[in-house]
Amino acid sequence: MKKEVLDVKCVSPQNTGWLELTLPKTCMDKLWENIDESKKLNIDHRTELVGNIGTSLILKDTNNYFFNNILINLVNVYFKKFPTTNPHIVPYVGKDYNYKIDSWWVNFQNKGEFNPIHHHRGIFSFVIWMRIPTNYKEQQQLPFTKNSSKPSAGNFEFEYTNMLGYIEQYEYFMDAGLEGTMLFFPSKLMHQVYPFFVCDEKRISISGNICLDIN
Repeated sequence: MKKEVLDVKCVSPQNTGWLELTLPKTCMDKLWENIDESKKLNIDHRTELVGNIGTSLILKDTNNYFFNNILINLVNVYFKKFPTTNPHIVPYVGKDYNYKIDSWWVNFQNKGEFNPIHHHRGIFSFVIWMRIPTNYKEQQQLPFTKNSSKPSAGNFEFEYTNMLGYIEQYEYFMDAGLEGTMLFFPSKLMHQVYPFFVCDEKRISISGNICLDIN
């Protein structure tokens, strides 16, 4: 099977970094098929997560399509672009290890639900925004957000320490333009998802972790 050609952007604020890319339509179509299959299997994943959300289901990577065409490519890109910037990654740079998906799931987030700040297990993690029914500009104009110095309703946010030891944030402002966007990052990079409001549709996202294949 022909591997996907990926146009990958490196995002590197100060002493950390992650990869950002827009997934090809063929890959998005496969992911929607995976989501449909997860609904049929209906295996609850919430007990493994910190997320305060109503529905999270385990996914299966049929024929290892996503790992072979997307994930292993991004592992290699990350090692080339950020070989020494993160102590969590350094032990694996230049080593002939095999990797695998440790866990993979889809979240269906309703208004008012959220993911508190957390990190993941494994070596790398990723998030993919499949459907975003809200617009951050509207969320920022709600009565309790419009006068804030940091309106965050509905946002996705990374947190990390800068070179002076202070906590910094890097936010992704959610709207439909981010549908199909994937972020690939070290699993210990702290992040959180703020709740959105005044919308009865579900936000659908996929997340997962990559670990060493000890077999």
